[in-house]
Amino acid sequence: MENKTKEQNLFTKVYKRASKSPFDDHGTILWLACCVETDNDEVQLSYERYIYLHRSANGEICGISVSKQILGENPEFEDNRYMTGIMMYRFLLLHISEIYEFCDVFRDQFIELFLIPPLEYFSAADDYWSQVIAEAESNC
Repeated sequence: MENKTKEQNLFTKVYKRASKSPFDDHGTILWLACCVETDNDEVQLSYERYIYLHRSANGEICGISVSKQILGENPEFEDNRYMTGIMMYRFLLLHISEIYEFCDVFRDQFIELFLIPPLEYFSAADDYWSQVIAEAESNC
């Protein structure tokens, strides 16, 4: 499957100036936004609903940031626009289908970053994140 966008910076971003996030991050990967296909068969994004994966300079995951709108749809996460750890895993699991569908629009770029297609990545992530949460709950 071919990317439906010619724009290379829609999916990944390396900061050119300091981040406003509380993380010691160097860049982001956009894991969810609203997509609209244009008449030219390109994708146009809007950011009312978004999830960003924040990465450090060496590529480690620092956490996620989510839009106020998507937080409003998930009141159990209160005002946690920035998440790490178990809370992050729980939130990602709630939205894993949407995240997969979005990332599949950028399939080629996703494979370049993660060396695996989005479907296989998020299938494995679903299993792993569920296991991490179950282990954390059993230790409480």
